[in-house]
Amino acid sequence: MPVLNNALAAAALLLSATNPRHDTAIEKTASVYLKAVLAQDAAAVAATFREDAVLMPDCRSMIQGRASIEQFYQGFFASALKITEFTFSHLETAASGDQGFTAGTYNQTLVPKPGGTPVHETGKFVVIVKKDAGGWKAAYVIYNNDHLPALAMRSPYPGILNAIADSMHLR
Repeated sequence: MPVLNNALAAAALLLSATNPRHDTAIEKTASVYLKAVLAQDAAAVAATFREDAVLMPDCRSMIQGRASIEQFYQGFFASALKITEFTFSHLETAASGDQGFTAGTYNQTLVPKPGGTPVHETGKFVVIVKKDAGGWKAAYVIYNNDHLPALAMRSPYPGILNAIADSMHLR
């Protein structure tokens, strides 16, 4: 749990800062991430993360380190899904010194490869960023869907998603 404690400490530091300020450069970094995801470029996605970053995706274990995050995205981009639309709505973005954060919501459209019925998903995120010589980089990222992933209703997801879908009579 040291990783989570570090994330919480960073967030507490930001919240207690006397002069947090809006920083549009953080949102520009988020735009670079969006473009890289839409281009299915795992190396470009990973480049928006710090070397020691932690990714906490929905329904998965934490992924630690830029190289592991890049592998995660390589696997996703090689999967049977393609994100064809992806947008963020930043609810709040602020920085104090060399640390900052952004929190908001996302909308995305996924299409099964090589084609199929698009699936629209919405969710929320919190990203803690740290500034280095290369600019703002994601240090801790957590996101999750607003609803049970729509594709779980259509595909044989293993484990807990099937149990949830069955208990809610969703498939």
